[in-house]
Amino acid sequence: METPGFDAYLFIENHPERLRALSALCTTYSDKKVCLERGDANEVLREKLPRLNRLRWRAVAFLDPYGLQLNWETLNLIAQTRAIDVWYLFPLSGAYRQAAKKLCDVDEAKKRALDRCLGTNEWQTSLYSLDPQMDFFNDPEMRREPGPDDIEHFVSQRLQTIFPAVLKPLRLPKTGAPLFSLFFAVSNRAAINVASRIAGHILSKA
Repeated sequence: METPGFDAYLFIENHPERLRALSALCTTYSDKKVCLERGDANEVLREKLPRLNRLRWRAVAFLDPYGLQLNWETLNLIAQTRAIDVWYLFPLSGAYRQAAKKLCDVDEAKKRALDRCLGTNEWQTSLYSLDPQMDFFNDPEMRREPGPDDIEHFVSQRLQTIFPAVLKPLRLPKTGAPLFSLFFAVSNRAAINVASRIAGHILSKA
């Protein structure tokens, strides 16, 4: 909120204690136009985004979901505004835990969570393939390559289906086990060069 250039702020938080803490923090910026909404960001944004006048407003959305709770539908609605660019802190470790190494170990609840977050069930055929180590006596088994690279690449490809430009993500933390992938996506084709240059500078200095 101390960064110049923003006319208004919308914060969405469902947890009551965190919302109170956020509200208290915002009171220290009494000169700012701030709106606080309690609720699921998927539902709040679904209600507000269609009313955004893209000819009058440009915005930046910072999406920091808890686990895989951000629906693909929400990202698609943001992309359709052609006025909102996105910083998306994708929960790489959450997706990694849900997408077990063997497809047979991914239960229906986990499949639904991944489908909802990624907007497709194509992750099953993209991330998993037949185990080459099987012999004649084994049943067919679908396995995923170990590591987060394949998941991050798939997410990047998915984002590129709805946003005209998606920058290479920043893996966080930089040392130790990867927890997140920070993506930047541009919704307005006319602003690709400017937005990508600014975001690219931020990512390179992070």
